[in-house]
Parts: sequence; structure tokens; C-alpha cells
Amino acid sequence: MSYQKITFNPKNYETTFQSLKKVFGGTIDNYLYTYDHKLCTGHIRSHPLFPGVELMVHEGYFHENVLIERLPRLNSNGLCIAATLNENLEFESHLNPSPIPKSSAFLVHNEKFPLELKFKKGLHAQWIIFHICKGALDNTKSLRNNKELPYIFETQDPVFFIDNLNWKMEKYIQEIFNCNVGEFGIVPRTHANAWELLYCIAMRLFQREKTEYSTQIHSSDFSCLVEIKSKISENIGLPITIESLAQENCMSTSKLRKLFKMVYGMPFREYVFSEKMEKATKFLSEGSSISETAYLLGYNNISKFSSAFKKYHGILPTQFKDKIKAFEEYNSL
Repeated sequence: MSYQKITFNPKNYETTFQSLKKVFGGTIDNYLYTYDHKLCTGHIRSHPLFPGVELMVHEGYFHENVLIERLPRLNSNGLCIAATLNENLEFESHLNPSPIPKSSAFLVHNEKFPLELKFKKGLHAQWIIFHICKGALDNTKSLRNNKELPYIFETQDPVFFIDNLNWKMEKYIQEIFNCNVGEFGIVPRTHANAWELLYCIAMRLFQREKTEYSTQIHSSDFSCLVEIKSKISENIGLPITIESLAQENCMSTSKLRKLFKMVYGMPFREYVFSEKMEKATKFLSEGSSISETAYLLGYNNISKFSSAFKKYHGILPTQFKDKIKAFEEYNSL
């Protein structure tokens, strides 16, 4: 599939809106940038959360297949956190082999390095980006003990990647898009949802060790791992063993076990369990009953499912359903 390439070169002395306007044209009105390019149309709202942290909410429609190349800010000490609810919006790095899957929902990126975003023709894209300056979170009580965020600012690794959103992240992102934005930047509910989302991201980084990508991983092996991860997600209710996956991919079990932990940061069995529990919250929050959710995840016994859920999330599925109900009632006020 061919893409028309647009290069975006953010200058250190320009605002993001100013840099974008040079490429896409359009108008800037305080915290709103509207563009009407021959390849894409849309708008971006800027939300200054607090000094050094900005949330940008993007919404656009693409008339052609477009590849946007974002060049690095060479003198930047910034961090970019991007997230999308679009299943077919693609983030890519310039590394070979790439340490991130071709398609993702969540990306943590060092702004000193280039990044590509692919948008398919006809896509109504919605994505958000946090721009965080070095030191901006130092005095933030709930985040300052997170050792991973300061480390990202210092590292020379272009990408720290977490490949999926949990149910809370999806809720907060959707609420951000649903909220009406005031003339002067941001309404309180948007601010609250943005802050909660950033906190969830920080906790995910804190809870998982930094994924180490070996330069010895061959691109074909990495592609194989991405396919395996997709198969796990698509067949989460079926019994899948690492032995069967290794055999299907003409790989030894010991090699697959080693590569899987290296790339995804946890053993295979632990990853499958984590994926099941994250899917559980998704199903429950979307209205599935506890028994339906247990069945979809391959549990024949509701009691075993409830015990597994509590082990992972710290609460029972019934308590989780109560929290979802309270969350929805609050957001309907």
C-alpha cells in the first residue's frame, strides 16, 4: 500500500501549532488549530495542564493514505506520549528491526528521535498526545516516585512502548473526546480525565520493567512475536500453549520463551494471564455479565474466574461492576 508522505519539522523556537501551520496551512485561534489540507482535514485542541505539560487532542479525516514523518527536536528534553482508540492508526519508529509492532494503541516516545504515523484513506482518526518537558513532573506528588519517567528523559532509546490500553485508559480518552472544550483552553472535567490518564500511564510504566530489546533479535523473529501476541489476543478464551506456538512457528520452545520475555517484559504464562484480566475489565465495563466474561475468557468455573480477577486487580468482579456503575453515574452528572 502506497502512502503520500508529509514531513513535519518542529522547531525549538516555535510552538507546535506554528510548526504545523507551515506544513498544513489553516488557522490558529488561541488553543484551537484548524487545518484544511488536500490530503487531510481536521483540528487540534491544546490543553495546558500545568507548566511543562500540555495535552493535544487531535481529530482528523484523511482523504488519502498519508504518512506523516515527525522529525526530531534535536535540542529537546521533551517526552511524547501518544494514545489512540483507532485500531488502524499506526505508529512506527525508524529503527531496523523496529522494537515496536506496526500497529499500536499507546506509545511513549523520546522527542529527540524521529517518528512516523500512518493514516489510511477514509480514516476518521482520533488521538491524543501529551508533551512533557524534562523536570515538569518533579514536584508532582503522585508521580515523583515513578523512577521510569525520569529515566526516559535521560535514555537514548527512541521508544518506550506499551502496546495496549487498559479499560481505564480507554474510558479517560473517550471522555476527553466527549468533553466540550471552553474558549480559553480546558474545562475542569477534561483536566481531570487528562490527569487520571497520565497517572494510569505512569503507573503502567512503574509496574512493568523497561522492556529490553536485544540488537540480536532478527526482524523475522520479531515479526513472529507480534503475530503470536495477536493470536493470543484474538483467541484469549482458548487454551494456547507456548509449545504449540513454538511448533507452529518452527522455533524451539526455549528460544520462544526467552524472546517473548525479552520483548514483552514478562514470561509467556504471566502475559496470557495479564491479557485475560485486562480483557475481563473490558468485557465487564462494556456490559457483559460476570458469567459471560468468565466463559469468553475460557473459565468454566465462575469462582475460579473471580479468584483470578481478585488476584490481579485486588477486587472481585462484583465490586468492579459496582465501580463501573458509579463511574458512569458520575460522568452523567
